[in-house]
Amino acid sequence: MVRIDVAEELSDTCPRMWFAEVTHATSAVPAASLLAFRGTAFRPGAVVRPHEVAAAGVRMTDRIAEVRWWIRSGLVDTVTVEPVYRGRGVARTLVTAAEGLRFLRGWAPLRSDGRLTDAGAAWLESAPAAWQPRLAARSEVLPDADAEEELTGVARLLR
Repeated sequence: MVRIDVAEELSDTCPRMWFAEVTHATSAVPAASLLAFRGTAFRPGAVVRPHEVAAAGVRMTDRIAEVRWWIRSGLVDTVTVEPVYRGRGVARTLVTAAEGLRFLRGWAPLRSDGRLTDAGAAWLESAPAAWQPRLAARSEVLPDADAEEELTGVARLLR
């Protein structure tokens, strides 16, 4: 995958983004992340590798959104969107792109296990009907990362 185009229906609300694909080779369980960035380091829609991000002078922690999942099970570990970009289609675009990426790589379909923050539960309630068979009912309420002032996902690993 080298490019992700955002549907015209989202072009008025979703910011123009480029993406970085990260595989977590040192993780105990094989995992991957797709991160979304703003800015002019790469053309909107470009999908780059971490070394390209670094070579462009961009820090991985500068991402505006991230989805991380376990590649064998498809279990989504985290979906984060910086507060200023929430409600603009960023998470939907990112998760849809991650689903395409995992398909191309031959990995398990993305799914949830019911452990959700309030924001995650609200987001999943509006998920497309085609995703519903993969979304477990909420079984555990996780604290919102913003409330804990903790980094999540790749940002947590890079602090």
